[in-house]
Amino acid sequence: MTYNDAQRISHIKQHCLEVQETLEDCGFSYERYLLRGTFRRSISLSIIQIGEHAGKLSEELKHATPERIPWHEIRGMRNWLVHDYLKANLETIWDTATVQIPALLAFCDEIIEANPEAFDFPALPEEDDE
Repeated sequence: MTYNDAQRISHIKQHCLEVQETLEDCGFSYERYLLRGTFRRSISLSIIQIGEHAGKLSEELKHATPERIPWHEIRGMRNWLVHDYLKANLETIWDTATVQIPALLAFCDEIIEANPEAFDFPALPEEDDE
């Protein structure tokens, strides 16, 4: 695994964790998600960031894992959210956050566990919520 791929996988994992944190904050409630713009925007921005990093992964990594992770669709969702956000389907975003993101997080964890030497770099800084 290349250093750049390892960095991107690390960032993708971090954004997946941010989606999960937002879901926890809204109590995993679709109704609360719909009512609070901050929840919707937080999840959407993390999905956009995931798509940005996914689009920059090496072709070698993407071609080695297409049956597990739909890289093209991840990038497509990023483009859809960035270029047509006002028409975004909130149910699709919710499904992505609650079904697809946990699967992507599990994939990232597996990649990191299988290639520990590739991920031997300083951890991403923790955000201070205070």
